[in-house]
Amino acid sequence: MKQIAKKNIWIVTAWFPSKQNPQAATFVSEQISILNKYWNEYDSTIQYCFTILNPIYPIDWFNLLFRKRKVWKDSFQYANPSIKVYQQQAVIPSHRISFGQSYFINRNLKSLWNLGLINSGAPPDILIAITLSGLVDADKMLQLNQWQCPVYLHEHSVPLSMHYKSNKRKLISVKALQHVNKVIVVAERQIAEFREIGYQGCVELLWNPAPQLFFDKPIRCNSKQMLVLATTGHLVKQKAHYKQLYALRLILERGIDAELHLIGDGPLLNELKLLAEELKITKHINFHGAKNRKDVAEIISDADLFILSSLYENCPVALIEAQAVGLACIVTQNDASEKILVNEHAVVCNPQNFEIEIADAVIRLGKSSLERKHQIRSKAINYFSEEIFAKKFMELSVVDSK
Repeated sequence: MKQIAKKNIWIVTAWFPSKQNPQAATFVSEQISILNKYWNEYDSTIQYCFTILNPIYPIDWFNLLFRKRKVWKDSFQYANPSIKVYQQQAVIPSHRISFGQSYFINRNLKSLWNLGLINSGAPPDILIAITLSGLVDADKMLQLNQWQCPVYLHEHSVPLSMHYKSNKRKLISVKALQHVNKVIVVAERQIAEFREIGYQGCVELLWNPAPQLFFDKPIRCNSKQMLVLATTGHLVKQKAHYKQLYALRLILERGIDAELHLIGDGPLLNELKLLAEELKITKHINFHGAKNRKDVAEIISDADLFILSSLYENCPVALIEAQAVGLACIVTQNDASEKILVNEHAVVCNPQNFEIEIADAVIRLGKSSLERKHQIRSKAINYFSEEIFAKKFMELSVVDSK
């Protein structure tokens, strides 16, 4: 009978979805689900057992009532019964408390680690910290228990300084980094940030995957005679959606019939609607508002081209999803978007002259074809599929630790 070895993988993080980033917990938990699925398919002689420790920081009563963390835990646990999730909540009169010195945090950490140890039956074989804050918590417990295991930091945050609002917290973070085997980042600009705080160890870039539902959408072309353009994103100044509206007017003035599908919500929604009226392009633009991923995939699958006008990006997931459904992309040069384009059917525009260059690019690329969409998707699978993400993550952590 084949002997099956057990490897305990502990994930230590600090998820607390905010108004600005309500999907933070969902996004990271999806990636852990991907690792759990594929790692246990790669080698039948090893069972990878995932345990998530989520020591949520102290918050005030108001935030506790409206952030619904228990709902996330219960729904995630139901969908992933093989992954054990432990999290606690310390409610205090005010959130203005020193995290590093907090009695509540230290109490929660010790309790969570005991639960993790009971579930796993042994200390972690590999520990993965999500974000620098998660690493600080993990390092504190590793040193307290005198456990020795490979530690990997998967950092999603830009700028990195959001994890150390004081010099004391920065010193604690730098000290924790000394015990890390490798740092895995999602954006190239993060590498420089780690060098700036003195980390000289290995930093590897691993792009986020596109959800499988984007690859599952059948390749199709729209039946309309006009060009169909699409864009997604939070409607804020950084995304510069107004540039797309000016570009759309130029395209129409050149005699090209086109429409733009704008998916997303945000503080600039009304301002953009007023601009569309002023430019007299209202009937050529569809404001869809916020949509779930299934709806986003459905809407952009019918488009010919995808546009991202952001002045600043880290790891633009919107571009990854657009290429997964086979769309040629037009982006502004911002040291991030252009680096995530993986096919020749893409155009990078100067942000200073974006309106004119995007109009030229739209006309040059024209309507999509089934052949072009299949070519783009084929390349996207090799870079952004869930399986590729899981395989590369395994190479950077599990294989590296042997």
